Amino acid sequence: MHQNHAHVVLQLGHSGKVNAAVFSPDGRTALSAGSDATIRLWDVASGRELRIFSGHSASVKSVTFSPDGCFGLSGSLDHTVRLWDVATGRELKTFTGHSGGVNFVAFLPDGRSLLSAGRDRTLILWDVKTGRELRTFIGHADWITSAALSADGRTVLSGSCDKTIRLWEVASGREVATFTGHSREVTSVALAPDGRTALSASRGRTIKLWDVGTGRELRTLIGHSRRVMSVAFAPDGRSAVSASQDMTIKLWDVTTGAVRKIFTGHSHFVNSAVFAPNGRSVLSASGGIRSWDVARGCEQKTFNRHLTSIVSLGISADGHFVLSGGSGGTVTFWDVAVGCRLSTHAAHSLWVHSVAFSPDSELALSGSKDGTVRLWDVIGGRELRTFAPVEEFFFTECVAFAPDGHTVLAAEDSGTVKIWDISDGRERSSMESDDPSDEFKPVAFSPDRRSVVCLAGVEASELELREIPSGRDLTRFAGHSSCVEAAAFSPDGTMLASGSNDRTVRLWNVADGRAITTLTGHTDRVISVAISAEGGTIVSGSDDGTAILWDVAGGYEVRKLITGQGAVTAAAFSPSGSEVITAGDDGSIRLWDRATGAEIAGLVSFQDGSWLTFIPEGFFAASSPVAAQHLNLVRGTDVTPVDHIYDLLHRPDLVAEKLAGDPEGRVKDAAAQLDLDRYMKP
Repeated sequence: MHQNHAHVVLQLGHSGKVNAAVFSPDGRTALSAGSDATIRLWDVASGRELRIFSGHSASVKSVTFSPDGCFGLSGSLDHTVRLWDVATGRELKTFTGHSGGVNFVAFLPDGRSLLSAGRDRTLILWDVKTGRELRTFIGHADWITSAALSADGRTVLSGSCDKTIRLWEVASGREVATFTGHSREVTSVALAPDGRTALSASRGRTIKLWDVGTGRELRTLIGHSRRVMSVAFAPDGRSAVSASQDMTIKLWDVTTGAVRKIFTGHSHFVNSAVFAPNGRSVLSASGGIRSWDVARGCEQKTFNRHLTSIVSLGISADGHFVLSGGSGGTVTFWDVAVGCRLSTHAAHSLWVHSVAFSPDSELALSGSKDGTVRLWDVIGGRELRTFAPVEEFFFTECVAFAPDGHTVLAAEDSGTVKIWDISDGRERSSMESDDPSDEFKPVAFSPDRRSVVCLAGVEASELELREIPSGRDLTRFAGHSSCVEAAAFSPDGTMLASGSNDRTVRLWNVADGRAITTLTGHTDRVISVAISAEGGTIVSGSDDGTAILWDVAGGYEVRKLITGQGAVTAAAFSPSGSEVITAGDDGSIRLWDRATGAEIAGLVSFQDGSWLTFIPEGFFAASSPVAAQHLNLVRGTDVTPVDHIYDLLHRPDLVAEKLAGDPEGRVKDAAAQLDLDRYMKP
């Protein structure tokens, strides 16, 4: 959809910690950098999310606006710097040259050049227009954690894990001075607006004030009880803020070194804090984002997410239902034929690591790290039975129904497999090892449930196929260079796909353990895999935020889905094979067209009990108007809630049509007639 026109945005927020957040030059909007590999644009006054910038494949450590506010700049642990159009979210350029993660980015005042610094111990000056590397600053002996440009852009200050701070001349790349005095790694640096003084923070819990001209330490600011993560001057240079792992932000009088105010409210480490251009507000980044009133010392706005991560996903054999297991112990059932949530249950006390449907799609299982396995009536949403922990103090790793639907299997991380009768809950048989040293962690059951594949080898980099219930070793699969995170059988049981920390997907012949192919393309660990019903395609999900479709016969990448979900914790094919379903750290489930890669719909169950099914055309189905509070009407950097057009966009009928493939073109016609610009509030 054209971003110059109003469109509907689903606000989910970052799915992991927020590493940094900065105000735009006019203070109206903010950019945030997340460990979920995304950047997000926010309206500061309302706390509403305007758009997501997706493209990085690892945690984003630094973000900033151009001097005119039209462009965004980000640096990531994927070793790249990226330039973005703020108004559209479109990536304009990628700067490659760092050999390590990028911890800092900044525009020079003229906007024509930019600086970046990172874990390769260098700062690099770039030409924005051409993407050409102009100059490299070399001198630090360890990671550069932070940097700060002078207001005139002539000098840059850098802080490093080598415990030093260095001042550089931008025009020549010459090192002007080195500041020493910290006994621990330097985590952050800042230059006063007049360039005469500087602040630095370290892992040693202290902040130091320096005279830039002489290199002399003027004062040590003491007050935080844990590592100081960032420091920043106020626009007038007389005050400063610091963010710490003690979960506080402190406002300092730079002249006296006294703490003027303490901002509390974050429940996680605070990674950064910066002043608004007018100095009246502070923006902090932690598990969420918060803005603070400097004069009153109180919180103004919280930009929080309202979901828990999804860690497991199941699709019924008839394709009508989807079941998800959450990191908070929740179990949620969806009817994906019409796009409505059936029920949700806070059933387990820990992560729901595995879920499964019965062959007739009427029952379901959930297995949790709390050790329990629960049996569910899908339509009724009732818990029918709880199977006692497989073994106390061990986690349930995977669950499954037997092909006849009369028994269930559960495996825990010590290697024990239990088989129970559904009708009475009695244990029928089990698989256990008599040798205490013979440790193996089950990962997936074979389709016939006669065997289970388990982690084995050094650092769990190999897989073993073991017979149930004898425990006899049938086949060994060796080839990954790091821990295997996921495995899945083809529906006919002849092939096995595995994903690993080594960032590869491997396909194996089950009969003899022979490696068929190795698939490379992910830039972070692969944590979910599935094979299509016909066996011709693999889908893999990764911490890099993507799901990749692979051609089995050719061994090549067919399509990459940049999901925007953070880590793709689960990926699967619909029984028909026409859709791909992904679940992510952001707490959403997404349905994709396998042939085109287009998103079909997103399903979200919020912590307040409400739910929402959203389609890209802007229409949605929802439990109530409460759920629609997570939708924003956005045009450029203007935003308004959708409550005044709830009845216009709340169209469960169109959502159902879209999920059915829009056979009569009703969704397409409705979208063509939808003019959302007229509903933007002034």
